[in-house]
Amino acid sequence: MHSTLQSTPLKVWQSAPNPALTYIPPTDSLLIDVLPQLNVGRQVHPFGVTVHNIKYWDDSLIPLIGRPDKYVVKYDPNNLSSIWLLHETTYIRVRYRDLAYPDVSLKEFQQARKALRAQGHDASDTDAVMAFYERSSARTAASREATQAARHAPAPASISTTEQEAPSSGDRRAWLAAPRSPLED
Repeated sequence: MHSTLQSTPLKVWQSAPNPALTYIPPTDSLLIDVLPQLNVGRQVHPFGVTVHNIKYWDDSLIPLIGRPDKYVVKYDPNNLSSIWLLHETTYIRVRYRDLAYPDVSLKEFQQARKALRAQGHDASDTDAVMAFYERSSARTAASREATQAARHAPAPASISTTEQEAPSSGDRRAWLAAPRSPLED
């Protein structure tokens, strides 16, 4: 029983004059609909489309080259390997122009640009930024593997309990004879 409807939702839906079926869009279009959109549209140039200083290209963009139109562009901040360009009523998926680039999130890309700039290099060079990101990722992976190996390695022999001496009876008597604080009782 629904408190506002004073009936079950199914009965209310069935009693409607002509219950309309709800259209459920394909999952790709639903994903694209919720992705962030660039504030300013992009034109298609002979080299493709530039977003976040990364160049994107797809052969389906060829008829759009040189048009003065600015197209709506959406992107996934968790994976910049693709953008979606709205042409008329359909989205065109456009991948990196250089397919050797790694899948990188917007945050990781911005951090790599910032670190590269801090080292005094040109952060506007996408090839340099992506190479820096790959080197950084490789170092992180190597460090992670070394840490895992150290955690799973056996303990050093000097810490082993089998080599420790058992306390003698004199040590036990000295410990029992030592004065105690009232907190220990």
